[in-house]
Amino acid sequence: RLFGINTIGLKRNGFSPERIREITNAYKILFKQGLLLRDALQTLDNEFSDSVDIKRLITFITSSDRGIAR
Repeated sequence: RLFGINTIGLKRNGFSPERIREITNAYKILFKQGLLLRDALQTLDNEFSDSVDIKRLITFITSSDRGIAR
């Protein structure tokens, strides 16, 4: 089961509060809104077009051969 973002780990690794907030919002779109994966990825791409972290997440998911647990 998924429980959320490891915010403590992100803070320890120097992520700013803004970056953590973006990642948390992306998590909610991807896992909590009930969207199809392709729709969730499109929403992430549209809403976080300037975020390197979210671009990396999108790239990871789209290049995965096995998919992700949702």
